[in-house]
Amino acid sequence: MYLAIRHCGTSALICASAIVACNKLPPPEAPTRTRAVAHELVLVHQPKAAFEGVPWASRSQVRQSAAITGNPVAMTFGARCVHFRSLPGVEFRRNTLIQDACIEIPSGTTIVVQSGATLGIVATNGLRVGRNVKFSAKGIQGARGERADFGAISFSPDTDVEINAACVDNGNRCSCPTNNLSATAIRGHSGASGTPGGALRLVIGALVSPNQLSGFEIDVTGGRGGPPGESGRQECSRGAIKCSSENCSNGASSGGQGEHGSIYIALGGGRPDKLLRALNEACTPLSVVAVIPIASKLALDAEVRAINDQAYQNDWDRRAGRDSI
Repeated sequence: MYLAIRHCGTSALICASAIVACNKLPPPEAPTRTRAVAHELVLVHQPKAAFEGVPWASRSQVRQSAAITGNPVAMTFGARCVHFRSLPGVEFRRNTLIQDACIEIPSGTTIVVQSGATLGIVATNGLRVGRNVKFSAKGIQGARGERADFGAISFSPDTDVEINAACVDNGNRCSCPTNNLSATAIRGHSGASGTPGGALRLVIGALVSPNQLSGFEIDVTGGRGGPPGESGRQECSRGAIKCSSENCSNGASSGGQGEHGSIYIALGGGRPDKLLRALNEACTPLSVVAVIPIASKLALDAEVRAINDQAYQNDWDRRAGRDSI
């Protein structure tokens, strides 16, 4: 019991000390009253944008290097080719660069370059060409024009004598109109222009042709223009008498020819006159042919570098090696 009383006394003493401590704390300060200030609403007019920007849908990755599919063979300048990698007859729809040391185009091969595309071939040490090898880079003929606005127009002579002369007396003599407005209405529209020819760029360390380029052809002619559309007729009639002219196509025109492609040949080696002459004669049209001599390793390196730069900057396909060609 004495312990219980002692414990209770101690608790009371602690509580009394706490009350005394609380009484010594300063009274809480009343919150400071601030004077209300009236705020006016200020409207700020932002200038209207001159255009509305649209973000890129996607961002293409920047190429870090000009990758070449396949493994080209490297040979020293002027070294003669012993083994050749074969270039078969294929169609190139995209700009393409084929590069190797020694390339052969077998006899009877036809290589097609689609309209407007460029095929570059770099054979740093030798290009061997068989018989009847052809590069066809011709443009495509344009489409046929639209038919005339009207299938026929009517012409009524003023007298029976005139209609008989046109349709009865000497057979059908109904002619096409001479009035320009009427003639235009039944004249077929002009055809579309042809597409441009392709381009061929050859960088050749040495040209090898045991048959002196027999049957060799390069054609980069632009496509022919399309034919005019169908023209209409003039119908001559009066009463029960009626006849019609032939199709009135006088003045209808075909489309224009497509632009010719180009042929660029940088040629090294001995360049025998007979072989060089045969090379020039094989190209059509001659007006777009440029043959540049390669007299040194420095000149060859410059040509190879130039065509590789063009291929890299314009995202050509780049191939080398037997499997990839």
